Amino acid sequence: MPRRRDANQYALAPVHHIKPQGTLTVEAAENTAVSIQAAATRGERVTLDLSRTRTYQIGAAARLGNSLRKVALASNLDLNLPTDPVGRQQLLLSGIGPQLAQYASTIREANKANTRNLRKALCAEVGPNGLAFRIDDLKRHPKLVRRSPQRTQELLTSWLSQLSGQSDRLLAAAEVELVAKIVHEAVLNVQDHSDKAPLVGAADVHSYASLRWRSASEIALSPSGFDNEDPSSLYLQRATTETPFGVAGGFVEIMIVDDGTGVAPRQALDAGIADGADYGPERAALAEALMAGGTVKLRAKDCPIEMTPGYGSHEISERVIDLAAFVCIRTGRFIAHLDGLRLRAEGQELVDETETSFRLETRTRRPLAGTILSILIPSFSKPLAKRLIPHTPTALF
Repeated sequence: MPRRRDANQYALAPVHHIKPQGTLTVEAAENTAVSIQAAATRGERVTLDLSRTRTYQIGAAARLGNSLRKVALASNLDLNLPTDPVGRQQLLLSGIGPQLAQYASTIREANKANTRNLRKALCAEVGPNGLAFRIDDLKRHPKLVRRSPQRTQELLTSWLSQLSGQSDRLLAAAEVELVAKIVHEAVLNVQDHSDKAPLVGAADVHSYASLRWRSASEIALSPSGFDNEDPSSLYLQRATTETPFGVAGGFVEIMIVDDGTGVAPRQALDAGIADGADYGPERAALAEALMAGGTVKLRAKDCPIEMTPGYGSHEISERVIDLAAFVCIRTGRFIAHLDGLRLRAEGQELVDETETSFRLETRTRRPLAGTILSILIPSFSKPLAKRLIPHTPTALF
């Protein structure tokens, strides 16, 4: 892992203090990531004060977490934790506790340093406890071994069984099996690619899977509200009002995260592809990686090759459509998403193959390390009918 800087090394350096308050939205997390990375690059000490942060919008915590490796490599990171029970619980449920523990040089509570004990508290096991559970270190977790989606399914089934009473209808057994396939494929991607070329050095990439239940009422009451230009907000708005499958009473939120190589650099085997002024090469590499059969394994020759490589994203997109779910990938300077509910609702009987793939958002963002895969699995009031014909993702916009 990146060596945590000695706190005394930056004792006289300027301090860049940032203090998110209330709900940390995705936009605020993106801006915070840019701000603290820039400050670290300038040699400033970074103080991240989460003492007044109460909740985290879907995907926000992961974006903040994936910016910390760069901060730790360049400077000193001081962390101040919330003391109130709600803020602390939401921080742990967000999944980034171990990431904060790994990269912070000093950890405070109520502005009092207690680094050793608080580091342990941030790494405390989360669940399964009826709300969420987190699996750390996806490359070495004994129950997420290669070629064993059944073990993944056992973990998910155990957790989902503890959610009884949270919703009138959780996920059926067949749907749990589909979710397990998604998680398994995503974990394999982390295992195969996150710490491989062109990542420089022997850095120990941080990775985790975070799963939690989010009720529809919790989402509706979010202070951030709905954004009519954000695909995930539009999906949530439709899923919680009326669909051919009824109304979603809640969602299983899945986050598969690593702060390593990133999709486009890995696909192009070019560490600087997300840094240039021209976005075209990065976009093309990301598009290629997400196409069926678009694998780098045959060129890189540094990870296992099993059966026909390059169909992990194809498998994920198929299962997302099966579940009428929503998936978003944040990597480098881009976001790609797939709205399975829209595809099923608008074209269940006859689907144009070009409409079955991830879409790349036209808006670009500042570079973010690694890859964040976030998935929302709806729990509808009516059973999902079996798809009438298979979808075959073949292109990416």
